[in-house]
Amino acid sequence: MSKQALESQKVRDGLKDVLLGPGQLYEALRERGNEAETDVGGIGAAGDAATG
Repeated sequence: MSKQALESQKVRDGLKDVLLGPGQLYEALRERGNEAETDVGGIGAAGDAATG
């Protein structure tokens, strides 16, 4: 990548979004999963006990 491109704030912001995007998606989905478990009353724990 050229020095001119690397010095561009727009290019740097785009690179940051590309590199951090999957992590942000994972965190958002994980948070939604935690909220769903809380709303259901911890069904995941009962399922674990049944399989063990």
